[in-house]
Amino acid sequence: MTKVAETLKRYKPLSESEKMCVDGSEFLFKGDTPSFSSRTIGHNLTEYNYTNKRYMWTYKIPRTRQENIQNLIYTHQGMGWFEGKIYEKFSLYNPVEYILKNIERYQILPRSKKLRSIVEISTLINLFRRPNLRRIEALSSGTVVEAGSLLKTYGDWFFKYLGNLTSAGWIPPLIIPEFLMNISYVRRDLKRLGIEMKVIQKPVLIQKAMVIRSVRPQLYWTSREVDAFRKAFDINPVQPRASSIIYLSRAGIISNGTKSSKGRKYPNKLVASIVREMGGKVVLTDQTTYDEYEKLGVEAETVVADHGAAMCNIVLWNTKKVIELFTNEWWDDCFLFLSKSLGIEDHILLNIDDAEPSQLRQRLTRLIKNKAI
Repeated sequence: MTKVAETLKRYKPLSESEKMCVDGSEFLFKGDTPSFSSRTIGHNLTEYNYTNKRYMWTYKIPRTRQENIQNLIYTHQGMGWFEGKIYEKFSLYNPVEYILKNIERYQILPRSKKLRSIVEISTLINLFRRPNLRRIEALSSGTVVEAGSLLKTYGDWFFKYLGNLTSAGWIPPLIIPEFLMNISYVRRDLKRLGIEMKVIQKPVLIQKAMVIRSVRPQLYWTSREVDAFRKAFDINPVQPRASSIIYLSRAGIISNGTKSSKGRKYPNKLVASIVREMGGKVVLTDQTTYDEYEKLGVEAETVVADHGAAMCNIVLWNTKKVIELFTNEWWDDCFLFLSKSLGIEDHILLNIDDAEPSQLRQRLTRLIKNKAI
């Protein structure tokens, strides 16, 4: 902990007032109420007559979408150094949070796993080593993005990085650490955007830097982010075929997220059989390309989906109804507000924990047919 205490002297975190959130817009959804014991984001959840109300958080002190900084040092780990300190608001993510989480894990691990954790901690502590200015490349200009936390999944990348990037202007080139470019969907999306980029393997000095700030808490989008994203990616959703249904199935997927998210299980075979019997299409989300998702818009009037990153693809479609299957092992409300931002008023949550197969079949069939639960 001594090393961490010394390290923190080189860090400028966001203040508590900058992070403070208040209730913003509300969204009424139908179906089951997620348990408060689950990983739910947001608050003030109430229930009445099978209708639930959810509030989107917003920052109490609004943030500007862009900040211009002179002589920002940006590292290959995504850290933004300014005046001798790492500034959280100029960095890709908050490093202290992850250092402390790893130290906490180190303290409770069995002895056989301690060496691995020590290596991880040492790696994270290295984030705070001041770059050597004598060996640094200078760039006249460039843009970096504040995501707010590590980008562990496609959902993180979609909401936290792409949402911020496409909603703001930027000064070329986009400065992006190599570890991000090693991810296939990152390379795919940035190629589609056609942005001038500089991939870095070591720190650079950006003489005229633009920082695109994270202006929404958590994984929230509004209609502004939706419109900007669709414009940037030249998305023109087609009208779906009447009564069409698709099921976005996570069958065979192991989450890249937290321990809780990895434990979620869905009745994929049962749901797939129900959707097929009703004339719908089953989509195995880890075997489907972006181009294939785009073409699925004609089949997507009703979307049945296991809660997960593949639900981001509803931004490509003109969906009318979403039935989101969730487990109290892992759930957050990001897709509720994505639906709201897309103008989808019919968003239904269906809890599949310990669901008896015949009861689940009956409920899902009735929901697809647009009858009461």
